[in-house]
Amino acid sequence: MNSLRLIGVAAILAIAATASAWNMAGHMTTAAIAYDTLKQDDPQALAKIVAILKQHPQYDSLWGRRLEKVDPEDRDQAMFMMAARWADDIRNNPDYNRPPWHYIDYAYKPPGQPDSVTTEEPPVPNIEIAYRENIDILKKPDASTGEKAVALCWIMHLTGDSHQPLHSVSLFSTDYPAPKGDAGATKAFVRAKPGGEPINLHFFWDGLVTGTDDTRDVRKLAIELREKYPRDQLDANPKDVVATDIAKWIQESFQLAKTDVYRDGQLVTSPSKDQAPILPEDYAAKSKAVGERRATQSGYRMADVLAKIAADLPAGVAN
Repeated sequence: MNSLRLIGVAAILAIAATASAWNMAGHMTTAAIAYDTLKQDDPQALAKIVAILKQHPQYDSLWGRRLEKVDPEDRDQAMFMMAARWADDIRNNPDYNRPPWHYIDYAYKPPGQPDSVTTEEPPVPNIEIAYRENIDILKKPDASTGEKAVALCWIMHLTGDSHQPLHSVSLFSTDYPAPKGDAGATKAFVRAKPGGEPINLHFFWDGLVTGTDDTRDVRKLAIELREKYPRDQLDANPKDVVATDIAKWIQESFQLAKTDVYRDGQLVTSPSKDQAPILPEDYAAKSKAVGERRATQSGYRMADVLAKIAADLPAGVAN
């Protein structure tokens, strides 16, 4: 467990410079929610997904030693959580790393900005395209189990990414001009409290769910969030999911970015660390509530996605 804590600290520090929707512990939390939901509602689907993940080409090199430190009865869930954060763990691995896959920056130009402020269309590839491509891999009869395991990791991760509001948007203004704008708020600096160190706004939102990646603590938090935010409060009519649903989740995030992250363009940030303003007094509490709801909703939807994938798998593919 000590090694997991050290990894978590290093990851949190690294996220300050990169866009990584929720921190790694946040991704683990959404996966723990999905695991518990599947265990309760569709244990056969869960067994199929776990079986495929165990065929991941980096299972031994990346997960094996960590799992040895987890109680045997909890290892499947711990692996499930590690699978959801895998796409961040391999950011230094050129064979697997795909930075553009984590986001899609729809342009937001706040009211009152002059006509001289221009915007840019989201680049390609992006999270929506990547999600559908990985869904397609799971449907290919000639894809190996290892390839399917990698695709599952991406699907789990991108489901989480799509629910982080700042993975859907870039703000464009006189302070944040084209072509990048504020780059998903990674260039927009704030201070969480008086005297605090300047951080980018994206980093602030990444850490809203939790800062620990101790698997025991994450499991407890997942249970608390499911109790705090029951499924029927977040999705009144959950349905059989399809690959294009990620576009809807992204648009939900985009609207939240405008209203709750940027506060309809009224939130003050700075492109300069030295001039980073202090966030409003109510900002942290209100943002945390939004982050918790989105992470929990992401977990429920991840369970739906994985149940659909398991149902569509050809017979014997997970054996």
